[in-house]
Amino acid sequence: MTEQMPVTEQELVDAYLALPILPVFHMIYIIDIKPFRHASCAYQLFHEKDPIEFSHMKHNELLFHDKERVVPMVLCDGLGKTYRVAPEFWNTMVHIYEKNTLRQMNGKSIIFPINILIDETLYNRCNWLSAVYEQLARD
Repeated sequence: MTEQMPVTEQELVDAYLALPILPVFHMIYIIDIKPFRHASCAYQLFHEKDPIEFSHMKHNELLFHDKERVVPMVLCDGLGKTYRVAPEFWNTMVHIYEKNTLRQMNGKSIIFPINILIDETLYNRCNWLSAVYEQLARD
């Protein structure tokens, strides 16, 4: 039996929130970073479900407005698990996804799989994501 695809934005948000959260301080064998279900929705739907995790502000910076369309991103590991990630990573992950797709279209090799330590902490939030992004700069 195949999983039913969400048809409304609210169903998309509910399906995304049902995913496990990316574990921190673990080595992850990343096989893909991609948009969840290749769909977008209003950030307000996430904020209404969990105003703490999906706050408008993180680290004194505006993340998203309520009406802003967002593309929730996921990380897929080598064990077949799909994880949701913090919304402050979504924009950077969209850039990684787009650059990786362009690499493929231009006949270059993709950057995945990659084994990386997820070292997300309160004050040091993006070392792992920066390391993935740096892989794109290499040929």
